[in-house]
Amino acid sequence: MKKVFIPLVAALLAMFAVSCNKDSGDDMIWDLNPIMFHIQVLNENGVDMLTPTSPGYDKTFVTKSSITLQGRDYKMGQRTDTIVNPSSRAYYENFHGMGLTEYKGQYFVAVGPFMADYTWRHEKIKFNWGDGSTDEIDFSSSVHWTGANGAPNFDRLYLFNGQDSTSVWESRGYIVVKKQAGK
Repeated sequence: MKKVFIPLVAALLAMFAVSCNKDSGDDMIWDLNPIMFHIQVLNENGVDMLTPTSPGYDKTFVTKSSITLQGRDYKMGQRTDTIVNPSSRAYYENFHGMGLTEYKGQYFVAVGPFMADYTWRHEKIKFNWGDGSTDEIDFSSSVHWTGANGAPNFDRLYLFNGQDSTSVWESRGYIVVKKQAGK
């Protein structure tokens, strides 16, 4: 009995001694905001085309607009709640497609959300606007965990119609496009 008891107690003590390290610093849980794209749409005179109370509101433009992502079309306002590749067993908010969102009385086209902790490489979103025109967002995003507590550091690139617009997205949170009304 002593032959089994002493090694067992020694093993348990060693396990407790190793598992009680209080300096791990890995107890931080980071909640990363998903990537969302917001676009303000103005007509050629600079008047808002999305806000229903605006004199430039164009219902036909709004209802005929859509996006194409990963070979699939998403119409304006049809919430999809689909999983956009990549899929994960972790809990993430589903992709909602293309919709309108209001901020301080102004409406914006909203596309997303996209997982913030996934490495996106030149993911393309084609905008098929209600006036027959198209635009494209090409975005790349990756996160690197740095520092003693593993803080997230993002490398992101947002191209709108081939032009680097990363600083605009990051500072203002949206871009502005001009379209022709009533086409």
